[in-house]
Parts: sequence; structure tokens; C-alpha cells
Amino acid sequence: MGDLLVYFAAFLLSINSVISEKVLVSMPGAYPQKADDYICTQIPLPQFKNSPGYVTAFKPIVNASVHHIILGACDKWIGRNKASRPGPCINTCRTHILYAWAHKGAPLVLPEGSAFEIGRGTQIQSLSMEVHYSRREENPDFASIELTYTREPQPNRAGVILLYNDEATIPPHSEHFPTNISCRLRTEVPIRVFGIRTHAHDLNKGVYGYYLRPGDRNYHLLAKGNAQWPQTFYRPTQLSASTDSIRLEDGDILMARCVYDSTDRDKPTSMGSTHADEMCNMYLMYTIDANYELPAESEMCVDDMVPGVWDHAPPESVDYVTNVPPSPNSMPETSPASTPRFIDFLFDRKWSVEDVHLGSVTGIGMTADDDGKTHLFILRRGDNPWEENSFDRDYRYRESNIESVPSPILHVDAETGEVVEAFGDDLFVLPHGLSVARGAKGEPVALWVTDVALHQAMKFDWGKWKKPSMVLGRRAEPGDDGNSFCQPTDVAVASTGEIFVADGYCNQRIVKFSARGDYVSEWGVRGADTESNRGFLVAHSLAIIPASESGAVEQVCVADRERAQVDCYDLQGRRVAQYGGRALQPSVYAITFSPAHNLMFGVTGPANASMSALERLQALLALGVDEDDADVVGGRGNRAFAFLPLLSANGFDPGLGFYKRLTRHNILDLEFQRPHDIEVSPDGTMLFVAQLKKPYLSKIDIVKSAKVAALHQAATASTGNPAPNFTMPPRTLTQKIFITGALVTLCAVVVLIVLILFRSRRNAPWAFRNRAFWPNRPRGRMATGRGGQKRYDGFQPLHRDELQGLGSMCESDEDSDEDAGADSNAIIDIRKFGPSSSRQTLLPSAPPHPKPNTSLSSSHHIET
Repeated sequence: MGDLLVYFAAFLLSINSVISEKVLVSMPGAYPQKADDYICTQIPLPQFKNSPGYVTAFKPIVNASVHHIILGACDKWIGRNKASRPGPCINTCRTHILYAWAHKGAPLVLPEGSAFEIGRGTQIQSLSMEVHYSRREENPDFASIELTYTREPQPNRAGVILLYNDEATIPPHSEHFPTNISCRLRTEVPIRVFGIRTHAHDLNKGVYGYYLRPGDRNYHLLAKGNAQWPQTFYRPTQLSASTDSIRLEDGDILMARCVYDSTDRDKPTSMGSTHADEMCNMYLMYTIDANYELPAESEMCVDDMVPGVWDHAPPESVDYVTNVPPSPNSMPETSPASTPRFIDFLFDRKWSVEDVHLGSVTGIGMTADDDGKTHLFILRRGDNPWEENSFDRDYRYRESNIESVPSPILHVDAETGEVVEAFGDDLFVLPHGLSVARGAKGEPVALWVTDVALHQAMKFDWGKWKKPSMVLGRRAEPGDDGNSFCQPTDVAVASTGEIFVADGYCNQRIVKFSARGDYVSEWGVRGADTESNRGFLVAHSLAIIPASESGAVEQVCVADRERAQVDCYDLQGRRVAQYGGRALQPSVYAITFSPAHNLMFGVTGPANASMSALERLQALLALGVDEDDADVVGGRGNRAFAFLPLLSANGFDPGLGFYKRLTRHNILDLEFQRPHDIEVSPDGTMLFVAQLKKPYLSKIDIVKSAKVAALHQAATASTGNPAPNFTMPPRTLTQKIFITGALVTLCAVVVLIVLILFRSRRNAPWAFRNRAFWPNRPRGRMATGRGGQKRYDGFQPLHRDELQGLGSMCESDEDSDEDAGADSNAIIDIRKFGPSSSRQTLLPSAPPHPKPNTSLSSSHHIET
């Protein structure tokens, strides 16, 4: 009964996600009386009265008379359910801008993990809409923006900074005339600009943006654009910036300049709101850590407020910019690291370690010799117990009859399973983690082993296995200072020789030592990351991501076991990236980075056997899990996953960080028995998983999937579009039961509707039989296909060759109502479909597209 309750709750959640993921905010029937009429309205958000929403995309739905729309945020809650009466834009509540669209613009999709938080109790409790009309309208206008949102909080908040000039006058008969804007940014933490939009009128020939950092005389380019291009948010690299994520800090000087040509004007042109005036606007859309406030006065950067800042500006900043917009498909070149890789994982059922009873295996490490032979090192736990009462309150191991583990480390030929040697006698009590330390050229230099009962980490110089050459921590003495540990779990060594110890269970920290073993620093719950959501809940495994190129950032990554996430830091302990999501549920036990594939591999832990059906239901409700992920909550675990991490591009600044949510697409079709460690061979052809239960150690061959690669190439050649991103794992029994239940429920609903309609027909014979009551089918240009009327809710999907700027952005080169009606992807005359009272404000989302057939056996295209 409990499981049925869980499935039913997940079904209700999936239905709710379909109905509630889009909402329409509209101008409630405005009558523009003249050209260049500005009309505003305040829009309540009753859908978010009880819980906030997180807006991730904006889609304009307008007719050709709309010149631009500004959607603003208001910090005042409006109790009514309808928008205010359209009127002049006077005393409009607008704390900052959410989204700005202008003629020939397009929709906007925010970066993954970023959103505008809206709803009662947030900083955005209602919305304001300003619409600039280019002409008079006889019929009411319902210009709208469709918001896509989720109920799940996002790690980053989004905001928009507007730079504009309000006082300049452009003289007649002038060329290359500049108007300048400058101000200082005030923000608690750095922000990252990911989208830029410019706006001006007919005289504009170019818009430039720069930023200056205090103490740095270099002008750093933000954007080089032309306001005559389609009015949308572009990626910074489309506007000639060096990166698509521009980091701005407190005190940076923001600068914008518009360049005009007034040679055909006989009178001065002032800044103003009409079409005959000019404007100079630059919008910077950015993300900021959700734990911090948006920059103060984030909307205001007005006129030239920093004296002399433009005196030494680059000479090109007065040049005209081409009228040819950036290519819709212009993207940064894909590095080999992000090239899709098709690989198969094949269990080697015949492989085993020869003539040895392994018992629980807790750690493994791999390396290759000069002859290309692959060596596997295996760490066995032994028979000493680790139970609930094995440690006292001070974390001292108190089991009686303690014996050292005999031959805990096995050196094995990875190909054959033949034991080369065994060592480590009389050294370990509860060995936990094993890792291979490599030098600057990738050669093995040492073997590291941790022991949670002895609270130590031991180093063995390569090939000298009799006794450790370095021991960190006091033997059997737990502590939290720079010379002691409390149940350490793993060790990683950077190319610099610096040592990182995961002091994972009690202290929940990462401790950094010099190559000689001297304490340097630490971070975690008791270290630099003091916030509750920045520490660890059992730092269980470490992995090194080497610098991908000269001058790049080497990373040390941590498997935060109980938080089910992976955190990556530079060697100074500053967070570079974080990875979370359902693919890592319920817990992350181990990770390893494979340079051969440029992928991070890992294993998840087992499900909590004590979790009741009610607790699992609560987890479902808390996460908003859909049917595809219902079996992950509480977590099934005991699986492997893989993903493309953020590889340290040259010049990457790790100060702010990067977040990526992993999904079921990152789960590999591999299951294990209590996996505890994972390792990939240097050449990327073998994967080993250490387990606490039989078979204790599994060997998986990694091979290139010629079949999948051929299908991908064929699909790309025939359609011009990439093949599906990932081959899905086969459906589990839980998923099959859920899908079956959902189909049965759907059939029951259909039957019920048919019965209701049948009874209605019998009780009201006029309803279907008197054809005179049906409206005549339209004729002429509004007739489509077989005479069916073209409707707002019948949009055609966007074509890929129409994409422009950020997200799904399409352009229309025509302005007429007729052309707008003919192209439902660009400008829609929604007056033809009645006032807003005839349409629901809360829209159901479009049904999902059918999934491609990706049931190729255990082949994986790792989602990046």
C-alpha cells in the first residue's frame, strides 16, 4: 500500500509539473491612442501566493505594433487576481528589470541552475509591464510574456543591470558622435554576466561596453554590438567578448558608449522615449550566488558618473559596427574534451583475482608501466569489525582482540588477475582508502593508504612497500588540529606534490599539506567554508583533475557522501564547481577522473533500508520527482555515473564557481553490491569497482561503440542536427510499474470523459445535432490546412536554423500583421483570439515530444 501511495504521489507531481510550468502575464486590453504611446500595468502573482516560483525562461507573444516590452519586478504584494487597468507609466512600481524585449527580439532561456525567484515573501512579489506601441490601435491589445518556471529552488539568482544615457544631445550633420555612460558596481560578491542586449534608435551605428578594475588600466571588452541587430540578449562572445561568463567584482567601473551618425538630420536629436528621439541602453543579464542580495541600485547606471574614465578609451570605441548580426549558430569552438563520446561498458564475468579470497574491498588504484602493462592495487578491509559501537564517544576504536590486517594490499595484473605481490602486514587495523600519487609528468611516485581506526594516512614510496616513508596523523589518537585526523578516508596528491587528505567522518574537512608533510591549510565545516551549506557531510573520496592546458587551474574534487554532491576546488581551496542532482542520490561514495575520456566517473551508495514508505513519499514531495526519477529517491544507489566536469580552461577564474545538475542521463547501466571505490585504467579501457559485498571487485571493459557512433553519424548526416544525447538505461521494475499505473489511470479518465459526453448528448440533443449553432469556418488568409482556424495555442515548433542569441531565439524580418499571422514563431496578433478574460492565465505546458528510440544495449553518450 505504501509503494502505491508513492507511485500515486509521483504521478500527481508529474501532472502538476505539466500544468504548472508555464504562466502567461499580459497587458489587459490596452488601447494605444497614438504612435510612441507608452502604456503600463501592474500584474499580481496569485499562483505564487503560498510558494515561490523560479523563472527560467521568457517568451514574448505580441503583435507587430509593439515596439518593446519591459517586464519589471515589484517588491509589493498585490492581493487581487487581475492586472491593473492599463494606463500611463507614472509611479509604476519597479525595483529592477526582469526581462526586456524589443522589436525583432526573441525568447530567452537562462543558464542551467539560474532563475528569477518570484512570489509572496520574495523580492519579486508582483510584476510591472511597460509596452511601447509604435502606432495607434483600434482594437484592445493583450501583449504577453510567457514565463517558464519551476518550484525547485535554484543555486543562482538572475538579475539585470541597465546602463543608459538620459542627458546627451546629438548635433545635426555629425559622424561618429559618442554618448557615454559610466558608474561603479556595488555588490557583496562577484557576479557573472552571461547575456547582453543593446538598444538605441535609427541613428545608432554601434554600441560598446567595457569594464575597468581598480588598479588595472586595461579596458576589458564587455560587448561590441549594433542596436540595428535583432533586439535580443546575446552571449558575450557573440559580441566579441573573450568569454561567455564575465566576472565582475565590487568596485569595477561599468562603461557603455553609443556611436551615432546624424548626417541626415537637420536638427539636434535628444535622448527621449519617442521614435524621433534617440536612446542609449545596454542591459547586462547576470547571475549571483542565491545566498546574497542583488547589487544595490542594480537597475541604475545612468549617464557618465565617473569623471575622466573615457579619456583613454580604446580608439575603436567610436568606430561603426557592421549591420550584419552575429551568426545564429556562432558558438565557441568545441574542445576535444567536450566532443561526444560513445562508449560501451561490458562486464568481464570471467575475470577474478587468482587464488585469493578478497573479502570486502575498500580501495583501489591503477597505473601503467613503461611497457604499457596496467597494474591494479587492491586494499582489503580484513576481519576487524566496524559496527555502531566500534568507536567510543571520542572516536577511539575500542574493539577487543584487534589484529592487524594480513596482506591488506594486493598488487595485481589488471588484465589477468594474477597476483604480483602482497604487502602491508602489521600496519593497518581498519584500512579505508587507497590512491596512487603521480608526479608532474603523470608517472607514479607513491601509494597512499588511510586507516580510520588508527586515524592516519600513510605514504609508500613507489616500489618500496615494506614500511611507509611518511605517516600523517597520531596513531590511534583522534584530533582536529594540523597534526591529527579523525577517521580520514582518502588522499589525493596534486602535480605540485601538495597533499590533500579527506578527514572525512568526524572532522568533515579537507586538510592540505606541503610535499614534505607540513600543515598548510584546511577547509570544510571547521575550515574556510563555515556556512552550513558549504561544508561536507562525510568527505569520502578525492580525485584530481589536472590542468587541461598551460596556465589553467588544477582541481581537487571531493565526493560529499551524505549530501550526494561533488565539489571541486582549486589548490588553494577556492570552490571552482559543484555537481548535484538526482544522478548522485542517495549518496556519493567515490569518484575518479579519467584523462583518457575527460570524464568524472563515480559510484553511489546503497538505499537507506530503514526508510519507510511515508518517508519516501515525503522525499518525493520535497524534491518534486517525476516518474523517471521516482526510484532514485531514498535512493536505489549502488550504481555508477559519469559526467563531463568543468575542465579548467585557460584563464578561468575560480572565485565565483559553477554549478551543474546531473540527471538520470548521467547514470550508467551498471549495478553493484555496496560499491565503495572506483578507478579507470590510464588508457581508459578498463573500469574497476571495489565493493563491500560479493563479488567484492568487478572489472568492466570500456570499448568504443561502433554501432552507436555509426547511428549518430547517420542521424547527423541526414538531419543536420546532432543525434540524441544519451542512450537511456533500460527501465527498472519500479519505472515499469509506475508507467503501467499511469497508463491505467489515463485510460480510466478517458473512459469517464466519454461517458460524461455521452450522457450530455442524450440529455441535450441540441448540443451536437443542430449544426446551425457551429460557427462557419473562416476563409481567406486566416484559413489553414483544411479550413481549421489558426490559434494561439497551435504554435509550430522552432526550427533550428532560426535560433539566435541565448536560448531558443527566432527572428522575423517582416513587420506586417499579415506576415506576423503567417509566422507563429515570431510575432502573433493575439487580438484575433479575444480578450484575456477568455484565456486562462495559467497555461498547461505543451505535451512532451516523443522520445527517440535510444534503447541500444548499455551504450552511453555521456551528457555534457
